[in-house]
Amino acid sequence: MRYPFKTLVALIMGLALASPAFAASSGGQAKSALFSYKFVQLSYVDFDSDFSGFKLDGSFDIQPDLALIASYLSADRHNSYDYDLFTLGLAYHQRLSGLPKADIVLHGEFEHASVDYWRRNDDNGVRLGAMLRGQVQRNIELFGDVSYTSLYDNDLGLTLGLNLALSQQFSIVASGEFSDDDMFLLGVRLQLK
Repeated sequence: MRYPFKTLVALIMGLALASPAFAASSGGQAKSALFSYKFVQLSYVDFDSDFSGFKLDGSFDIQPDLALIASYLSADRHNSYDYDLFTLGLAYHQRLSGLPKADIVLHGEFEHASVDYWRRNDDNGVRLGAMLRGQVQRNIELFGDVSYTSLYDNDLGLTLGLNLALSQQFSIVASGEFSDDDMFLLGVRLQLK
């Protein structure tokens, strides 16, 4: 999807990346987390280019406001094209002042992708983004993420999603990522302690 307003998206992303100045602080310590950043998630993914497959995501806090994040996506199209994507990175998360039920998450990942048909086409890149997570009900979270990836042809993307908690450990996650190749995801998340 080509954005007619890429300048606006870039401006929003720039403001989000500057958001630590707007984040809540308590003597340099992060406020107690409203959202968990310790989880494993397994999802079914479907691309508008007829690719479908599975994605495994993981996140684990290594500091009170810093998480190690990783993912692996494996998809194919009619059992002829294979697409694999590995990511590894960091996510800085902080409660927003003035919005006590919202977190800002700034993330950066290294990416390695490969498309395999009659020959293999590999690419390495980075993904940078800013996500806003908001709790709208006790068991319902809405999130939005604006991101840039340098893989293959460079792309801006917008992800919108919902996290529905079924219990303290399990939730269902649904999202849509709108970019050059739209992707829809439906998954199950297991919260780690």
